[in-house]
Amino acid sequence: MKRDSVRIVRDILDSAVSGRTKTEIVYRARINFKLFDKYVPLLVKRNLLKVISRDSYQVYITTEKGLALLKKINEVLNAIFG
Repeated sequence: MKRDSVRIVRDILDSAVSGRTKTEIVYRARINFKLFDKYVPLLVKRNLLKVISRDSYQVYITTEKGLALLKKINEVLNAIFG
């Protein structure tokens, strides 16, 4: 079964809570680089993720706004699917 966009967003936000690189997010969220390039710029634009430079890498971190959305998504999915 394919995941819908809400679950993909949830998995990206969840994987970036403690700060992750692009490759780490791809593996932890179980997405490919094409989906990363589709969703992450939108999440950054909406201030759900922020990008910082660490050493020579770009690190993506879930913002407070992103954490609040992550919590809401999990609550809704748990209410529906248990």
